[in-house]
Amino acid sequence: MTARLLPLLLLLALPAALAQTTPTSEVSVSEVVSSSDEAGSSDAVGSSSEAGSSDEIGCADDGSSLTPFTGIAPTGGAGTACIDERTGMVGGVMPPTAAEEQVRAQILEDGVHVVHFWAPWCGNSLAELEAGWYEVIERHPDVSFTFVTIWNDGETGQETLDRYAIPARVEVLTQPDFGASSDKSQRRRTFLGLPVTWIPSTWVFHDNGELAVAYNYGELDMAQIDGALELVTADWSH
Repeated sequence: MTARLLPLLLLLALPAALAQTTPTSEVSVSEVVSSSDEAGSSDAVGSSSEAGSSDEIGCADDGSSLTPFTGIAPTGGAGTACIDERTGMVGGVMPPTAAEEQVRAQILEDGVHVVHFWAPWCGNSLAELEAGWYEVIERHPDVSFTFVTIWNDGETGQETLDRYAIPARVEVLTQPDFGASSDKSQRRRTFLGLPVTWIPSTWVFHDNGELAVAYNYGELDMAQIDGALELVTADWSH
């Protein structure tokens, strides 16, 4: 199965700018693997610029949502920075959400960890569930699985997961948006500092927080997920 998977893997290098702006330094990215199947739900709207004209402390003075803030920024430094009242960004850094904090704690544990992004209104997410996500989970009892529901107004969609027999051991979290999820300009498009612009997307972590595999562009065959897990858990000591 691994032999069938390897020809499909396309290694992509994340831009250096992403590594510089990632607020969760514990998560290192060794390789990003994208599926050639581009079926899924895309959030094609780019984030609007929050920058305006600046004053002596670097905050916008043009009536935008940026206002001065003095205190300890998420980066750990003390002093005066800007806080965006809409997004909560302090000094240009997005504070982690509760879901991000929980996933970060999980992936830093020993073992292999799957993080799956989906939404109950996404037809391709439902097609993956129909294809047998629950069977993949059952076949890999030593792997942790977390389903993060995104762009769904803070609702987990647990009823949908129950309908497709997703086991109770799967952690189900929801990632809130900045406003109504139906408004694409209000959607979060990152998770742990990494881009999430398409659902379904599936990431596999190992080695205490290292991202080993990322399928970022839509619906997968369950054999691809099985193959990725076999690849990540293989003994590379030789």
